[in-house]
Amino acid sequence: KVYDFELDEDRDTTQSSLPNPEPIETDQERRTREESERAALAAVGDYKREGGVNVEAVPAEMSIKIIKGRYIAHRFETGWEVGMIKGVEGRGKNKGYFSVKYKTDKNLWLHELDVESYGVDKAWVLLDIPKKK
Repeated sequence: KVYDFELDEDRDTTQSSLPNPEPIETDQERRTREESERAALAAVGDYKREGGVNVEAVPAEMSIKIIKGRYIAHRFETGWEVGMIKGVEGRGKNKGYFSVKYKTDKNLWLHELDVESYGVDKAWVLLDIPKKK
């Protein structure tokens, strides 16, 4: 589609309505931010079993066939949230990330649910709740 417009060469482009891009952080700023995020997550504490729901052992296979429709608990800076795995991204920059729906949010969240970050003292756990079909 071709758009028909003319650029006003005399227009003041210093007053753009576009948002300013986020400044690129330095290595030191990134390290400081990451330390702060780790401290906030650590303050949340380990996952505590609620309502008789058990945490399962780390999955032997992370295929979508096996874990789609399963419930997880995921650690956020505000605490642990329970959500359901809805799918996996198949392409693009988020390829391999799992989409998770949380009851408290209308949006899908993307998580890299890897074995290294699995555990009650880490980022996520699989809950022993019957799979939704």
